[in-house]
Amino acid sequence: MFCEYPQQFNETDTHIVFMRTDSKTTQDIMDDFRSKLPLPDYFADNWDSLYDCLFSLEGIKTKKVALIFDSLPDIDKNHLKKLIHVLNHATTSWNESDEYQFITVFPENSRQLISNFLCDY
Repeated sequence: MFCEYPQQFNETDTHIVFMRTDSKTTQDIMDDFRSKLPLPDYFADNWDSLYDCLFSLEGIKTKKVALIFDSLPDIDKNHLKKLIHVLNHATTSWNESDEYQFITVFPENSRQLISNFLCDY
């Protein structure tokens, strides 16, 4: 999902997570996920583990989770692609069932770049 002002996203019965806007490294992003989501103890600070652990958020009581990015992390382009890929797959996979909904919200000005990343896979 894209919107002009992601920080204004508000949806009832949704666990809303505002992601850091100053992430400079992949570890910053992993730390942000670890501190803001109830990831399992086996989370291993890598993209595959993040993807797996996004399906194990038992500590969240709502059936919807929204990750809000006011801006794209300022990390290496290849790692940014991996982040987008992981979030896209998690969003698609979660939303195939009626049980949970996973939403990612990005600023409108990142739409083209994210679309290009998704076309690369």
